[in-house]
Amino acid sequence: MAAKAKLIFVKYVETDSPKQVNLDAATREGTRQNLETGSPSASSFDEAQRLIHILLEKDSYRRFLQSRAMQDLSLRSESRSTGTQQRQQKTAGA
Repeated sequence: MAAKAKLIFVKYVETDSPKQVNLDAATREGTRQNLETGSPSASSFDEAQRLIHILLEKDSYRRFLQSRAMQDLSLRSESRSTGTQQRQQKTAGA
């Protein structure tokens, strides 16, 4: 578990890591200390995870919902749904 936790930290949490997530310095440091003092536990990344979820809910997810990609997906879904309903109506009327 310690090796996996260290790998996650180095890859996602550490400053200038390859896939660095957006965390404040205090949370980043607290997570580092959680991993360095004793053995890592299942709760070592809890605060970082909580903050990432908040950012996703308040920023990234909302921007995604308003994005062109989401609008395109929504239109495709609506047109498929409409086509399915029309086929069902034709079949029921036959």
